[in-house]
Amino acid sequence: IVVTGCYATRAAADLTVLPNVVRVVPNTDKSTLVDAAFHSIRELSTAERFAGADGPCGAPIAPGLAGRTAFTIRVQTGCEERCAYCIIPTTRGQGRSLPIEAVVREVERVAASGFREVAITGVHLGSYGRDLHPAASLLDLLRALDASAADVVFRVSSLEPMDCSPQIVALIAGSGGRFAPHFHLPLQHASDALLAQMRRPYTLDCYRRLVDGIHARLPHASIGSDMIVGFPGETDDDFAANIEYLPSSPLTHLHVFPYSDRPDTEASKMRGKVHGAVIR
Repeated sequence: IVVTGCYATRAAADLTVLPNVVRVVPNTDKSTLVDAAFHSIRELSTAERFAGADGPCGAPIAPGLAGRTAFTIRVQTGCEERCAYCIIPTTRGQGRSLPIEAVVREVERVAASGFREVAITGVHLGSYGRDLHPAASLLDLLRALDASAADVVFRVSSLEPMDCSPQIVALIAGSGGRFAPHFHLPLQHASDALLAQMRRPYTLDCYRRLVDGIHARLPHASIGSDMIVGFPGETDDDFAANIEYLPSSPLTHLHVFPYSDRPDTEASKMRGKVHGAVIR
């Protein structure tokens, strides 16, 4: 067993002692995992191993089979924000982006394979391109995708509220269906006091104006959000701010998470931890 990902990066020693684990690969080496771990081994693919057999194991899965018509492309990884509760900057490292030309080539490849929708994603998608030379932006990437010849619909995945600019909203709204009317904008809490403790760089009023503006322009848009319940120091009055705002908002769906400590984060050292029964 070869283990990689955020847990492998944060606590490699915990994993090396587990039965059958032969290698622990941190996130920084994940992209070269296959070459590093298996350079001397030629593994048969499932399609090769079962070639000529009956059933789906005899051939690669093509777009459209088993409902697979959408493809996800990760254009960015890493994060340099410092939310108090989050371990990702420690385990994922600094922001790193694929060049625009590489993303467009990949889109054209999967479109030619028959996929009908491409989701554009990243760990901190809104920071896309800041590390490139010359620097680019997410808006630059979306405009390049809009201009590509690929016959697909694009879906922009989760964006931090401060990164969802009026220009991005205008591009999606005016795309004539080229971009799905879909926005996922994590709020995390409706209390400004809690947002400040979480180190989220916006207020409820900023968030409200953003999503109200999207709804006014695209009344049919899907607008999702993430919420954290039970952050250290949260009071009944703080929680009441959620109950006051959410039913009147244009949000169409929520991902609600119970707060839990991540080792060595700022929030894990805070006082005023909320009891699990209260969180539930």
